[in-house]
Order: sequence, then structure tokens, then C-alpha cells
Amino acid sequence: MNQICLKCNLAYITKKQGVTIEETADFGSYKLWEADLKECPKCKHQIVSGFANKSFVEHYQEGYKEALKKMKEVGNVYQWNEKYGLNVK
Repeated sequence: MNQICLKCNLAYITKKQGVTIEETADFGSYKLWEADLKECPKCKHQIVSGFANKSFVEHYQEGYKEALKKMKEVGNVYQWNEKYGLNVK
């Protein structure tokens, strides 16, 4: 199912596949997810959708800090917190 921009009445297009979502909690970084960055072709509003079925690594697993560091070096990491929303890092 396509996501539709309500302002422009156009379908979002995939701008980048495989961006990293860093899920955070009050105690810090928690999980890393893979998702897609989509954009309205007219107004350029962006959304993140198409999340994987499960995170690819969690904070308690070996290699989490290294994976997070690598994803941040590559770029395209978006930090998301259930309470506070999405922030580009």
C-alpha cells in the first residue's frame, strides 16, 4: 500500500532504501532497525516506513555498540524515541 501526502495528494516515492533507525529509550540507545526513507515528490515532506519485521541488533547483544558506530559513520541514521518522535542525527 502506498503512503499518500495529504497536502499534495501524491504518493510518496522511495528516496533511500535501508536507512537505519536508532530506537532510544530513557536510558539511551536501545535497538537498530532497517527501514525506507520516502518523500513527497512535490512538497518534499519525508516519512520513514517499511520497517523490517524485527530489529537487526539490540542493546544487550554483542556487537551493538560497534554496529551503531558503523551505521553512524555510513550516515542515514535517524533516532526515534516513542515519547519524543524522530530526529535526524
